[in-house]
Amino acid sequence: MGLDKGVVGGVLSPYLFAVYLDDLSNELNNIKVVCSCYVGEVLLNHLMLADDICVFCPSVLWLQRILDLYQAYAESHGIIFNCNKTVCMTFEAWVVNT
Repeated sequence: MGLDKGVVGGVLSPYLFAVYLDDLSNELNNIKVVCSCYVGEVLLNHLMLADDICVFCPSVLWLQRILDLYQAYAESHGIIFNCNKTVCMTFEAWVVNT
C-alpha cells in the first residue's frame, strides 16, 4: 500500500489521530471561560474519539470562532476535514433550579 492510500481503519489510526491533534486539543482547553460549556464545574468544549471530533459552544458566535481556529490549525498542519460528514446541532439551554 502506498502512502497516498492512508491507513483508514488501521489499528494505529485512533492513536495517530490523537497524537496529531493533541496541540489542537490543548488550544481548545485553553479557551476556558468565554466560549466553553460546563457540566457542573467540568469544562466541556470538545471531545475527541478515534477520528471524530465533537465541539460544544454556548453560542453560534463562539462556534464560528472555534471553527476558525480549526481551519487555521488544519491549514497549518495539512489537514483536510470532511465537510460531508459534518453535522451541526443546537439545543436550548435549561437550568435546574436548586
